[in-house]
Amino acid sequence: MNEQTLKLPSSEVEVLRKLGQDPEQVTRRANAVFKSAFVETGVMASVDKLFRAKARHGDPTSVRNSERISGKYVDGMWHMLYRAIWRFVGLWPVLSVLLLAIVVPAIVDGLVRRETKLDQFKPHNPVFFWGATHAAISAAGLFFFLPFLPMALSVWLLYGVVALVASALWVTSSNLQTGN
Repeated sequence: MNEQTLKLPSSEVEVLRKLGQDPEQVTRRANAVFKSAFVETGVMASVDKLFRAKARHGDPTSVRNSERISGKYVDGMWHMLYRAIWRFVGLWPVLSVLLLAIVVPAIVDGLVRRETKLDQFKPHNPVFFWGATHAAISAAGLFFFLPFLPMALSVWLLYGVVALVASALWVTSSNLQTGN
């Protein structure tokens, strides 16, 4: 696979710079992870051999088109995996700090609110609890899907995802069922 096809949008490189990361270092680490996980192990060659169609000059047009389409598909898959690895390597230090700074206090505050409700004998609303639980699960799923998004990331998108995860966990933890 050509390294030029693994280029990332300049807007994402700028996002890393705004967040205090060195894009060149992130690229070196992502290249090392990608190479050790897929190239050196032979996974990339095996996938190419299995899924990339081979056509000769005299083959019908449909076979040549099949080769072109499967080649684009396989190249796109490798680009998506590389982009996800690059995003994960670059964003993990930043997002982990944001999560610790925002999500942990939100969970603690939610648990304190829950204890306050228990001390005041206020009833729990099961519909609100289950709705909040599903929101927290969906937000966590969105957070883990973030490296695979097919669009360029922005700082506001990252902050929005962290705020969504924090608020969903806050509401969920403040409405945990007590079994009463």
